[in-house]
Amino acid sequence: ETKAPWIIETYCMRKDSCGAGKHRGGVGVSRSYRFLHPSTALTLVKKTKTKPWGIGGGKEGVPGSVVVRAGTPDEVVTGAIYDYFQPEDLLINNSGGGGGWGNPFERDPEKVLWDVINDYVSLESARNDYGVVIDPATMTIDQAATAALRGA
Repeated sequence: ETKAPWIIETYCMRKDSCGAGKHRGGVGVSRSYRFLHPSTALTLVKKTKTKPWGIGGGKEGVPGSVVVRAGTPDEVVTGAIYDYFQPEDLLINNSGGGGGWGNPFERDPEKVLWDVINDYVSLESARNDYGVVIDPATMTIDQAATAALRGA
C-alpha cells in the first residue's frame, strides 16, 4: 500500500459463493480497493458469464465479477476493466466460487455446521442447499429437523 495509489479496504471470503455438494466447491474471495490518487487500473476476472459448474449432483458456484465505482450512480459490474479512477473511487474484485461435487444432502452435517461457523455458508444455504437445520442461538444442529428435511 505504500507504493500503490490505493488501499485495500476489504479482503474476505465470499459467503455462499461455493457450489453446494457432498464436497462443496471452493469459496470465492472479495477484495476492494479504495483509490487515493488519480490512477489507472486493469483487472480481469474469469467465469463471469458462465457459472462454475457442479458435477454429479453438485450445484454451480457463483460467478466472479469486477464492480467499478461501487456504491455510486456510475457503478458498473463487469468481468474486465481498464479505466481511470479518481480519489475515493472503489473497485471490488470478486473471484468466483467453485462448483460442488455430489448431492449436497449427502454432506456431513458437521461439515456444514463448520462452514456456517466459519462464514463460508449462511444459515439459509445450510437449510435450503444442504438440508441442515442449525439453531442460530446455539449454533448446534437440530438433528430431528435435519433428518426430516433430508427425508431420512
